[in-house]
Amino acid sequence: KFGLLGENVVLANSEWSKQKFLTQISKSSIIDVIYNPIDTEYFLFKKKINIDLPKKITFVDLETTGGSPKTGGRIIDIGILRVENGKVVSKYNQLINPETQIPIFVQRMTGIYEEDVWTMPTFSQVKKDVLEILKDTVFVAHNVKFDYGFLKEEFLKEEVDFCMPYFCSAKLSRYLFSDMDSHKLDSIMERFDIECESRHRAFSDAKVVWE
Repeated sequence: KFGLLGENVVLANSEWSKQKFLTQISKSSIIDVIYNPIDTEYFLFKKKINIDLPKKITFVDLETTGGSPKTGGRIIDIGILRVENGKVVSKYNQLINPETQIPIFVQRMTGIYEEDVWTMPTFSQVKKDVLEILKDTVFVAHNVKFDYGFLKEEFLKEEVDFCMPYFCSAKLSRYLFSDMDSHKLDSIMERFDIECESRHRAFSDAKVVWE
């Protein structure tokens, strides 16, 4: 139940206008809106769908030198939030030395320059930390096959058999909000007024997916 007596409503720490709030929420495939004109209140009811989030989840994002590890792409930035029972219990935010050049377009997009990673640890040096924060969780990322695939290849180089359950937040968005024209992270941020401290940096983007 949300009492909307004023012109604005605070939702997920963001202030929305009443009109925008109702427009957006009424499009949701999981929410019904009932208006009580006497008290000027809106009652929101979750529709019955079978979505039960796991108790232990890691929200992951990577920045890389290229689009695929199969063509020589390497990880340059890792961001992870570990969430248990709906609360963030640990965070991981680390630049990685890819031991190769970073293309100019990647440097411009991410703001990560080669001099920023020269003294950073290699993936081999952080693999135990990454495994520890991911342990016993469900791996979540936006377009998850990209991030999961990169990590799997990096672990393979280290002779580590990396395998864990995962699901894709982009697919979840398409399921829940089928009316949206785009399910890219920027589109979701715009639709739900989610702010990103530093777009195309791994930890900031992972935090957006969590929010």
